[in-house]
Amino acid sequence: MEAPTFKPNDFCICLDDPWTAVRSLAVEKIQGDRVTVRRDGLPIYPVETEVIAADRLVYNPYRNAAHRAFTNTNATVEQQRQLDQAVLVRVVTANITADRQAAELTDLKQRIAALLPELSADFIDVCLRAMTVSSALRVEPAKKGKIAPKKIKLFASEDMLRSEQSSAFAYSFADDLSNQSRRFGRLVVHRGTAGGYREELLRALLRRTLAERYHVATGFIDGCDLQLDIIIYDRIDYAPLFRQGDLVVVPMDSVRAVLEVKTRLTTGTLKESLEHLDSLPFEIAAPIFKGIFAFETDIPDRKLLGHVAKFYEDSMTIWGQPFDEVTAICVLERQLVLSGYADNPTRPVLSLMRNLMGRNFQAAVFLDTMQNYLRTPAPRVLPDGLTWRSRVELGATSRDYLTGMWQVMMEDTDSDEEGGARDRALARIARTVRWLENDDPW
Repeated sequence: MEAPTFKPNDFCICLDDPWTAVRSLAVEKIQGDRVTVRRDGLPIYPVETEVIAADRLVYNPYRNAAHRAFTNTNATVEQQRQLDQAVLVRVVTANITADRQAAELTDLKQRIAALLPELSADFIDVCLRAMTVSSALRVEPAKKGKIAPKKIKLFASEDMLRSEQSSAFAYSFADDLSNQSRRFGRLVVHRGTAGGYREELLRALLRRTLAERYHVATGFIDGCDLQLDIIIYDRIDYAPLFRQGDLVVVPMDSVRAVLEVKTRLTTGTLKESLEHLDSLPFEIAAPIFKGIFAFETDIPDRKLLGHVAKFYEDSMTIWGQPFDEVTAICVLERQLVLSGYADNPTRPVLSLMRNLMGRNFQAAVFLDTMQNYLRTPAPRVLPDGLTWRSRVELGATSRDYLTGMWQVMMEDTDSDEEGGARDRALARIARTVRWLENDDPW
């Protein structure tokens, strides 16, 4: 493994430490190919240091990430890539060890490598060592003082087990929707009745899980004549203009999410749903979540992306409002497509998400993404207690396949005294990204 270029206060692990006593070390100074390090933790004076060859040290990816977050130091592209990969290893390891049984080291590495073939064996080894340092993994004590490498066994910590149980709980909601939908489908074949029942299934799930601030209804947004399958609006700060049961007419400012629900997603119903979402009144406040939720489809993965991209290529020549496009498309137990702004900030990108563990994650991540758009006027805190997994889980359990990209055309004129439409659009994108990542209130 090539020795990294360390800087003072970087955190590292010594490859010569036995598995039963792996340490997290902090860099004090670098002298050629020798590095002076101290034990990571509360400072003890006088500080005890030791000198280790640089090629025997490797970055602790989890600890360096925490340090950068605390000190507000930006990570390089390579550091961010390594952190993303390390998170993947951690989530996969949590899943493999979730049965509370000991995982033999060699077997564990092989299983992780099979799920993450793009990662090197050395990097996987480093991640596992780093997890023992943070007590995310526990090494089984040696009976005679030393464990041969092939005999090392690892156990998941209680924190890792709780995280995995929380994930499994979130994924179980997809099972509930799927099972109830199938049972009903075996009894009733009338398309209209089945579609209405499945809409109600999703509304009932949302009512059980959303905060009291948000009301789940069907109806209209003031200024738009199309009836929407599901509207989620803020009922604390706003009152509906009209309400009869669950049929409402609400002001645009109160709406936080709109969902189109389809029993079977076809190319025709997909286009219809995109047209409905595209026809919503122009909003000037925080973007709203615009989702399509379907129970079945025969559209192949890549064709689904292509149909969405073509819709926007044909319908949008001037992009006046970033985040106006569909936010997420979920087909239960089948597909999840998310839109966002990656690589090029003026180009929305569609991502087809894949779960590394083969779980039916689509509904959980769809709803988790929606949760990021549901917020009170006060600044948000990190969603530790949410039913759905956090955005870290989203990035950790999925791989992105970026395709179906369409170019955004932003009008910019010299006569615009506020700096141009393009500059405002870019500022809105940056602000929205910070808002969705919990870094800024709206």
